[in-house]
Amino acid sequence: SWQAARAQPPAGRLLASQCAQCHGTNGQAMGDMESLAGESAQEIYEELLEMKNSAKTNDIMHRQAKGYDETQLWLISQYYASLPDTHSDSDESDQKRERNRDDGWEDD
Repeated sequence: SWQAARAQPPAGRLLASQCAQCHGTNGQAMGDMESLAGESAQEIYEELLEMKNSAKTNDIMHRQAKGYDETQLWLISQYYASLPDTHSDSDESDQKRERNRDDGWEDD
């Protein structure tokens, strides 16, 4: 039913649960890790694909990315792009929203 479909969490949220250990449950990382909330979905996706296809295996991100297919990486990227970036100033947030719009991803 349409109600059950509306109750479903965003498709990428469960896939991104492994990412939350370093990048935060809301995409707002603490410490030296990169925050992903509000970043461009296309940029996140391209970085994840690069890591997935890299021969490197000594970095945690390369090993993590290899565990997902391209569709899953896109869903994760869209999920993080949809989250509000509460740590940046308003100009930077506006720029991130503009990039997301250019990527074809906007909050609904």
